[in-house]
Amino acid sequence: MYPQVIILFINGKWPSEDSWTYLLTQLKNTGVEVFVITSDPSADTPDASRAASREGNIFRTNSYSDVEDVIPKIVLAVTKGKCI
Repeated sequence: MYPQVIILFINGKWPSEDSWTYLLTQLKNTGVEVFVITSDPSADTPDASRAASREGNIFRTNSYSDVEDVIPKIVLAVTKGKCI
């Protein structure tokens, strides 16, 4: 069985409504591992922490062009079973 993973890309500006947290909580409760990639290094940490399955699943980049540096880290976490 393959792990179920969601990679959430955000620009650091979180939606004001809380519907997204409910949906992500439901997904996490079913075993989906949620990673957060933000293009703003100063993004709101509490929201990123609520969204990600764990603190180690939050990645901050300076821009979306830096995402290619983060993807191998996520793949490594998933394939080594660190996210399960």
